[in-house]
Formats: sequence, structure tokens, C-alpha cells
Amino acid sequence: MLSQHQHTSTSPSSYRILEGTEDNQTKIEEPSLFVRLAYGYEKISLILWMIFNGWILFLFYIGWALLLMPSIIGIPFALFLIKFAFFVLMPIGYTTVAVNKTQDDYDGQLLEDAPHERFFYFLRFDKYMPAPTDTLALICNIIWFIFCGWALVLLHLGFCVVNAITIIGIGNALVHLQLCFVAIAPFGSKIVKDNFYERMAHMVEVWYKSQGKK
Repeated sequence: MLSQHQHTSTSPSSYRILEGTEDNQTKIEEPSLFVRLAYGYEKISLILWMIFNGWILFLFYIGWALLLMPSIIGIPFALFLIKFAFFVLMPIGYTTVAVNKTQDDYDGQLLEDAPHERFFYFLRFDKYMPAPTDTLALICNIIWFIFCGWALVLLHLGFCVVNAITIIGIGNALVHLQLCFVAIAPFGSKIVKDNFYERMAHMVEVWYKSQGKK
């Protein structure tokens, strides 16, 4: 009898390990063609994003952070801008969730913090801001929106329209819509790895096989 265990991963590195109970042999099954294609598409999308969107957004976020730094009261918001500057530079493969959320709704796996989230961990106030709707987080998000949130939302909406017009950039336009919500209320949120493309690949694979095509 074979039991199948799937590793948690944000890349098609979801190599499945098949363990045999009779001879204690272990085999590694490589990811399917669908997962490999999804992984390739994700990497290409990320490169195109960085070329046509990411670096401009990154500079804008950093520039705005530098403007807030001298005001003392704006330092915490400037630090959040710097953290999210790295997020908007490479948002594909990541998403934001409430700080107190620990499991993926799709497969129940533990959520893994993004590298830049771990680097800026000192900006996480888990005890005081477990979610964007928490009282303290709500107050901070209102101040954030007054200081810079409105400008970031307009920036992402502008990029969204430009990308959508090109047709080929519709995927990037959808990412900008997601970033609009992030720009509105970042306090009480954390950045985590997201295997969206891999999940979609598995869904397509299941549908494909259900049609009797293997």
C-alpha cells in the first residue's frame, strides 16, 4: 500500500514522496506538466512585472518613505512603505493576510512568511494589531491613508488602467487591484508566500483528467 505526502511549497517543487511500507523504498515523483508550466508562467510574469511595473513602484514607495522620515511621527509609516516597496517590486508569488491568520484556507497548510516580512518582523505588532480591523490597526490605517495611502491607491489604479489597455497586461492589472487593497490598510497585515499558480495548475489537471484525457 502506498501513502502519498505532498510537501508545502510555493514553487512546483511540490515533489511528491511515495513511501513503500513493504521494502521501505522511497521514490520521488516529479511535479506534473501542468505544475511545471504554471511555475514557468509565474517566473515569466514576475520578470515582466519587474521590468514594466515593479521598479517604478519601488522607487515611488521609497521616495515617499524618504519624504515622511523627517517628520518623526511619520517614521513608522515610512518603515512600512519601505517594507511594502520590496513587496510591490516582486508581488507575484506572495499575498497579504491578517497577522493572526496562520493557515491557508485552501489546503489548511501553515502560511510561510515572505523573506521581506521576516526581515521587517519588528514592524509586526501581533499582540496589538492582530488584524486590519482591530481598533489600533484601524486608527493607524486611517492615519496611513491620510499620509500616503490615497496616493498609492491612485498610483495602482493608474497602472491598472494602463496595463488593462494593453490586453497582454491584464494579469498585471489584476495584481494592481490587489495592491490597491494593500495600500489602503497595511497595518494588521503580513506578507506570506502564495502558491496560487500551482493551485490553479492542480485544478486544471484535475479537470483535464476528469475529461478522460490522461
